[in-house]
Amino acid sequence: YEMDKHENATKRQEELFKIFKMAISSEQEAQKLYTKAAEYCDDEAIRAILLNFVAEEAKHEIQLLEMYKDFKMKFVIE
Repeated sequence: YEMDKHENATKRQEELFKIFKMAISSEQEAQKLYTKAAEYCDDEAIRAILLNFVAEEAKHEIQLLEMYKDFKMKFVIE
């Protein structure tokens, strides 16, 4: 029973890490998308909004990376 419990916890951790990686990748893709849109945009106000979105997505990426590292350290050490 203890082995099953450990295997289940390990699988859950692996899934969690996969989700974090996907979320980080999504934030990176969003930054690329908004940057490209800003490059094509002639309206300064809209371009500024798009570039603000890029900055926000970059913040989200950093937050997710920090959380990922924290979880990874916690689960690898234990």
